[in-house]
Amino acid sequence: MSFLILLTVSIFSIIITAKRLDRYTRIPFFVYNGFYILTVVIGGIIIGFPAGEQLWIISHLSMDTSFVNKDVGFKYWFLLLSPLFIPNISLLYLSIFRGKFSRKYINYLNIPISKITVFIVVGMLIGYCVLTLFQHGQLGTTMLNAGGDYQDNIISRTNLFGTLGNLFFGIVYMSLPMMANYCLYQMKFDRFWYWLLIIVGISLTLLFFYMSIFTKSNLLIYFISMFVGAIYIGWVKGRHIPFFLVGGVILVGVQEFFLADQDTLDFLLSISNVLFRMASSHPYYVTLFPDVIPFVGIDLGLQRFGIGPDIATNMEVMNYMYPSLTWVQATASAAAHLVAFAEGGYAWSIVTLLFIGAIISFIGYVGRCVRTPILFACYTQLNIMVYYFTQSSVVSSFTVSYGIKWAFFALVLTLFVETILQSAVKGFGNKILTIRIKNHG
Repeated sequence: MSFLILLTVSIFSIIITAKRLDRYTRIPFFVYNGFYILTVVIGGIIIGFPAGEQLWIISHLSMDTSFVNKDVGFKYWFLLLSPLFIPNISLLYLSIFRGKFSRKYINYLNIPISKITVFIVVGMLIGYCVLTLFQHGQLGTTMLNAGGDYQDNIISRTNLFGTLGNLFFGIVYMSLPMMANYCLYQMKFDRFWYWLLIIVGISLTLLFFYMSIFTKSNLLIYFISMFVGAIYIGWVKGRHIPFFLVGGVILVGVQEFFLADQDTLDFLLSISNVLFRMASSHPYYVTLFPDVIPFVGIDLGLQRFGIGPDIATNMEVMNYMYPSLTWVQATASAAAHLVAFAEGGYAWSIVTLLFIGAIISFIGYVGRCVRTPILFACYTQLNIMVYYFTQSSVVSSFTVSYGIKWAFFALVLTLFVETILQSAVKGFGNKILTIRIKNHG
């Protein structure tokens, strides 16, 4: 009964909210709800019923489900479906980002950027990544020629996270995709083929980087950001979305094929992982917190100051899911509100969902203010942050290697280079003027 009530509330809230949003807010709204439904809700509903649960167990034979609560009730369904109505309703009423204060500071980003600045910034970002790969002996080694099996490739990827550094991953996950979206907006107004060529160059470079670090999902996330940008510009319509989703699933499967040493079975299993990868952890979070593991405490990203949880919830849950997995420390990803529940219970989970609604409202406001490519690029990457709300905690979506802070890093770097170039040009112009005055004097 609780499932039917919550599902009905979710469906009506999505329909009512979608009708009342403008096109700029509707994009992050559908990014959040769409990817949450695709990666969590569908699989979670399947797992929530006996027949579907058996299918889930059969497809994850190494997973320990012996202690998972088989009595699915309100707690399970509320934590699964609440993201479909709590943030969707709250964003209609949270207008804290719509005042003159917000417009004043957002409009500061509506500034023109020269082509030479774009070249310099993209060159600096790519150059740093290439140099980093070279310094660590990884340049030229990819999942295509590494020669290892799936386990070897996963261990290599884990080791690379510890050696290449957050700056490298921040650049390839967020900074370079942001610059590609800058070029995407330029295509609409200035030399279509010129900017398209730059985008192709960035895309091929990112493909090489992603293959070099043995990651399969980030190329898809990059294309999601470009797809969001194309929707904003008007080049992509709603009828194109199913084709994009099918293509995305195939893309992930192909990458999984190479990551798993060309194992066809892993290619097929990767397709099912789209439904179960995120949903699989849901029953564990529901069962473990707080009955087995006490709520760990609220994480505000202040661990470096000694403030926050001592337990990484995603690692603890993974250890319960796969107790025999000892060759690598894996993590059990969960949506932001579910991680919040593990930290502080229902109250903190609801606060997190209300915050997500406010962020979606803010992103819509940014979309309405777009006048230049740089603010457009910020808008697309903010939409990717909303996507990560469905895959990880709010703090992670801001601060880790795929966090929005690395898009802001690219923004600050671009503005810095543009300021330096403008100052240099102005100074050079003043010197020329001074020389001419002296010659005529």
